[in-house]
Amino acid sequence: MLTGAAVSAQSPSTAPTGTQTTPTVPAAPVNMQASGGPNGGRGEGGGRGEPGGPGQGFGGEPGGRGGMVGMGRRDVTVTANDGLSLTLETADGWSRTIDTTGVVLTEGTTAISVTDIAVGDDIGIAQTRNADGSFTVTGIAVLPASVRGTVAAVGTDSFTVTVADGTTQTMNVTATTTWDVRGSTAPGIVDLTAGRQVSVRGILAADGSLDATKVAAR
Repeated sequence: MLTGAAVSAQSPSTAPTGTQTTPTVPAAPVNMQASGGPNGGRGEGGGRGEPGGPGQGFGGEPGGRGGMVGMGRRDVTVTANDGLSLTLETADGWSRTIDTTGVVLTEGTTAISVTDIAVGDDIGIAQTRNADGSFTVTGIAVLPASVRGTVAAVGTDSFTVTVADGTTQTMNVTATTTWDVRGSTAPGIVDLTAGRQVSVRGILAADGSLDATKVAAR
């Protein structure tokens, strides 16, 4: 477990417990986007860069680690929240616990508290590299969740989507939900029919449904 705002980087291939000092690398800019090493490569919790291009996420691994947790692929997930610290994990076994004291927490452009962050939320992190090779987390942002699948049923203010593993998830829509529906000049939930392919972005609700901010249907 890593406590305090200052934390050390840890590779996905490293066991999730303990700390590890990161090799010396050029300091990264303080923002929510990271570039990988010269050869791209897989970053911790980020995407995979193409050879010769940038790696998205925690910085690409060949060519050294970047100092930022990026906002590329959304595979850094909150697995525990004790009201002060957040435990983060990725699908490939990387894990870290962060004390949020003094860390700027946001959702979109809105400042939030740690209690507003739920288990299952996807997040992005801003961090700076210290002289001793450790990293200090300066910001955590809750990222929109994304669901792709086939419309299973449609109601008046919600619809369900069947995803790749065969399970269904409810999408809640409001007056602020934006729509992009092929063939419709005034798109909305009335355009959805069972079997239609959709892509939905939004905020994961406590009951496992998604409060949709944008719906695209083809």
